[in-house]
Parts: sequence; C-alpha cells; structure tokens
Amino acid sequence: MLGKIRYVPGVADARIQEQFQNPALKVDFNRELAGVVGLTEGDAATSIQATLSGSTQTAPTYWLNPTNGVSYPVSVQTPQYGIDTLGELKNLPLTAAQSTQLLGALATFSPEPLNALVSRYDIRPVVNIYATTQGQDLGSVAAEVQKNRR
Repeated sequence: MLGKIRYVPGVADARIQEQFQNPALKVDFNRELAGVVGLTEGDAATSIQATLSGSTQTAPTYWLNPTNGVSYPVSVQTPQYGIDTLGELKNLPLTAAQSTQLLGALATFSPEPLNALVSRYDIRPVVNIYATTQGQDLGSVAAEVQKNRR
C-alpha cells in the first residue's frame, strides 16, 4: 500500500513512522516459590513499578504548601544510574507485610522483542501510513488514495 501511495499525485513524504518492535526484558516470576516466602506476583509488580517508574504510579503522595495552599505531587524513584545493569535489577528487594526477598531469587530474565505499537481498526491490526500533501488539496489526494487502495 505504501508503494501505491507514494505514486499518487500530490502526496509527499509518504512513510511508515512507527517502529514495529522494541527490545524488552521478559521477567518470569515463580509464583509457587514466592508463595512459600509470603510474596505474590502483585508484590513483585508493585516493587518493580515503584522502583523503575516512581511512586506516583503505585502510591500517589502530595505535599501541601502551607504558604500558598497548593498541593504538589511527590514522587520517589530510583535514579537510572542506580539500576543500569541486569545484576542490579536482580538485586531489587521485593517486600510484603511478612517478608523481603530479592527479585533475582524468584524470577528469571530473558531478552525478548515486544511490539512497540499495536494499532487497530475495529478488531483488525493495521499499519498507519503517514503522508502530507503538496501542490494539491487534501480532498483530491484523499479521493485518489481511496481509488488506489485495492
């Protein structure tokens, strides 16, 4: 479809802008072993999210300035340089009311590609094609694209 759109009169800079896959790290959490030490998958998810993206996601906290009466959000987050290797991520403590355990003792890690963006029209997956017009109005270019879409 992109090849056809590039040759429509009045279309300029036709492209697929989205990246199809991003590198990701898959964390396989051992729920049985975690249950033995009193932790759940939810405890692990909360600890990982709070460490990597900050407490704003898991436990929003606000500070009320007594001088002007304005509430300010307060976020606690591990600096990026604090967890920049896989070994440091494995040493992330998971805490619950009953116990504390290291993530690396309860999970295995493997690199795995992940879909960067999934666009859908109704239920069908689609790929978005971006373009701009040049020298013609949008209506005539859109009509020509519609004629050439099959």
